[in-house]
Amino acid sequence: MKAGIMWTGNDFSAYAYMSEWSTKGRLACPYCAKKTDHFSLGNGSKICYMGHHRFLPEDHVWQNQMSQFNCKKEMGDAPKRPAGDEVLKNT
Repeated sequence: MKAGIMWTGNDFSAYAYMSEWSTKGRLACPYCAKKTDHFSLGNGSKICYMGHHRFLPEDHVWQNQMSQFNCKKEMGDAPKRPAGDEVLKNT
């Protein structure tokens, strides 16, 4: 039997430990996986994560506050949650 802990918001490092999913690097988000919106900062190898607007409703007040974020209008939709069999394939 296999079991999984999915998306605990209170302790992301414990999630990484329990699930063996890396919470660092380009695939840090277990929800977005390969669709994690990221870029490397200019003077180093640190990774910056962007693209959070896609999780908000279209009529949310933050959708039009581009200057407060990365000055880009995000048009993409949030990734769909993986089905149970997809999660089991990745464990």
